[in-house]
Amino acid sequence: MTTGPDPTISLYALDAQDIAWALGHLEDWLLHADPDTHRDLNEFCRGTSTNPDHLIDTLGHLSILIHRQLRAINPPGAAID
Repeated sequence: MTTGPDPTISLYALDAQDIAWALGHLEDWLLHADPDTHRDLNEFCRGTSTNPDHLIDTLGHLSILIHRQLRAINPPGAAID
């Protein structure tokens, strides 16, 4: 059993930036997708504990979280977007 802080992983900043970009665009696409896409997502999630709306929200939150962390490690004015 682990005691203490959560374990962490290391990523290069550019890789984290790419992941944040992909998560953000996927969330945006799903938010604006047509009803057929939403039906497909609901069908895909059926039988799992995943709520499609929660999944979309999580994509956006994770994108924001990664962007905030990137800004915290880059000096002011650094291009990270």
